[in-house]
Amino acid sequence: MIVFERGPRLPAASKSFAVVTMSAAFAACLAACGGGSAGDTAAPPAVTAGAREDPLFPFQWHLVNTGQSGHPTAALHGLRGVDLNVAPVWRRGFDGTGVTVAVLDNGVEIGHQDLRANIAPGLSFNYRTGAVDPTPAEQGSSHGTSVAGVIAAARNGIGGVGVAPGAKLAGLNVLTTQYLSDVVDALGRGIRDNTIAISNNSWGPASGGMPAPPYPMLAEILRRGVDQGRAGKGIVYIFSGGNHHHDEIEFFLSGKRTPDYTPSNFYGHRTKQALIVCAVNARGVASAYSANGSNLLVCAPSNDTSNIEGSAPTPGITTTETFGRYGHDFGGTSAAAPAVSGVVALMLQANPNLTWRDVRLILARTARILPSMAQDPAAEWIKTGAHNPHTGRKYQYSTRYGFGLVDADAAVSYAQRFISVGGSSAGFWATTCSGSGNASEDKAAAGAVEQSIFMGCGNRTVEFLEADLTLEHPNFRALRVTLESPSGTEIVLSPEYANCAASFDLRGETADACGTASISHRYSTHAVTALDEPATGVWTLRIEDALGTGVPVRLRNAALHIT
Repeated sequence: MIVFERGPRLPAASKSFAVVTMSAAFAACLAACGGGSAGDTAAPPAVTAGAREDPLFPFQWHLVNTGQSGHPTAALHGLRGVDLNVAPVWRRGFDGTGVTVAVLDNGVEIGHQDLRANIAPGLSFNYRTGAVDPTPAEQGSSHGTSVAGVIAAARNGIGGVGVAPGAKLAGLNVLTTQYLSDVVDALGRGIRDNTIAISNNSWGPASGGMPAPPYPMLAEILRRGVDQGRAGKGIVYIFSGGNHHHDEIEFFLSGKRTPDYTPSNFYGHRTKQALIVCAVNARGVASAYSANGSNLLVCAPSNDTSNIEGSAPTPGITTTETFGRYGHDFGGTSAAAPAVSGVVALMLQANPNLTWRDVRLILARTARILPSMAQDPAAEWIKTGAHNPHTGRKYQYSTRYGFGLVDADAAVSYAQRFISVGGSSAGFWATTCSGSGNASEDKAAAGAVEQSIFMGCGNRTVEFLEADLTLEHPNFRALRVTLESPSGTEIVLSPEYANCAASFDLRGETADACGTASISHRYSTHAVTALDEPATGVWTLRIEDALGTGVPVRLRNAALHIT
């Protein structure tokens, strides 16, 4: 089952509404406001006049956060500067013109007054009817229309504005059928004719607290898209990171919120070709639902849960809804992903020669770590063994935030002068460097198992890292699986989760569902933590019985692949 990566709703007096008129006082305020550093007290430069003409722009804190309320009827405030830092990009004249983004979702209202000017002719498709109009028939089916508005709502004096208000959109309502063949078709749209530059995917399989199996058909089409799309420069595939940091059923029944219910690494459809996005709230802290993971690239603004003890509600995202309406409460990593898609559209307008690999590197190297993020005890930031070529300092990484909050201004500026690393092809992937532990050793031990893997990759640095493990244990989620690079960087491949058996029991399943037998004793994932580190040397895999079950961990085989 495919589900949307939309976070919990905030309590609000009104979910949707007609277009409102911006007050003269707020317009005057915005004339002296713009994106800036979190906590700044000096007024940043003005945003473009065009943005100020859109009456809902004052509530779009994710674009320009001055600490204003993000809702017309509720006092929901954020922290100044916690935004995409996109205003300076607009002032330089970039709006995404010439870039088309496919929205794979439950449909897009292509006739919406804030979207119709930006709908790419002939590129949308309705998988239920076979027609070219993917507009949902039900008013409640606004998810895809909201995603589209975050990316490219037009700057037209009505409603709000998108991150890339000049970009084009293609709506593909693939989630209305949930057929794997339709998903594959939608992901492959634009490969042959080079019409699609970015594919936004704010969806994922239903979560279950255990790794999902790989999807070979999806892996194949994503690889074709990056290898052949955009005339060999590659379609940029953006995926939401997931909303399952906690088990919501567990919380509903017991009031407990145990972290790491379903890490982003567990989703088999998010291959190494996917750029995976986490969420932060308007105060610059990871949204409570946003999944952890060592494959998270960057975060983007979204809403947050309001029922965490001791936390204040924060605003959601103001964007388009079906039937020509708007809402203020869009959220989840569903809202974060299209924000990054919009930023990538600005990057590709600034430098159309960027490859998908270039985009991935630029986003990682230019991400911001705000003070609120740096001070978050749950972040567990580490300095990796590689220096960031953009900053000259060591990379910092967190399984809560990836490399940090996406920074549109820095990303576009860097994109304009970036020297391409090239695209990908069958020949590129054939250069993958692989290594494995000695399968004949078949290690088993109570407490922990450790396996050293030597990688002889010459002077190559890490761009893509995959791990493929075969192991046995009655409770996979009792295990903490980490990989240490030759430079000493610890990469968390799978964190322990204390309530796996209880979680499945709530769903009427047995504790056997937590065992490695339920995943055919195989766990495969990829990680970005060690980006740009030297690949050659001894990598150390550790599998620890973190919950102290006392049952031996049996490691059958371990393999690493670095490209």
